[in-house]
Amino acid sequence: MSWGYRVLIILGIFLVGMISMVVVATRQTNEMIDSDYYEKELAYQKVIDGRKRLKATGEAVMIKTLNNFVEVQLPSAASGNIRSGAIEFLRLSGSKGDRKLDMGTSAAPVYRLPVSMLMKGWYRVRMHWVNNDSAYYHEQNFRVQ
Repeated sequence: MSWGYRVLIILGIFLVGMISMVVVATRQTNEMIDSDYYEKELAYQKVIDGRKRLKATGEAVMIKTLNNFVEVQLPSAASGNIRSGAIEFLRLSGSKGDRKLDMGTSAAPVYRLPVSMLMKGWYRVRMHWVNNDSAYYHEQNFRVQ
């Protein structure tokens, strides 16, 4: 094989590679988890304080899959008299699978969400609640299988 054919083959491979990269790049979505990130960034000190309060309880938030339910168990020291709050399941691969569970006023430290309401994949679980006039915050990644 002469050097001219080799150059054409290399150029052909290069062009196919570049075209495939353009196709992959145009199919990517660049959406953000939060559309109102600027307002949330300004109020971030509340998140820091909520994390500190939760850490001071010495207990951890437990998230697990149990009997076709995703179960979220709050620490007993931070859940005796919940006045308000929410648990958000934010799908990392797209906002179509996002779910929000309002805590309402409750003394129960366990919240359940049917697995059938969630798509399989990775979620960022964000929780914020007010218990006895103290705000708490927790965030972690969780995989639904």
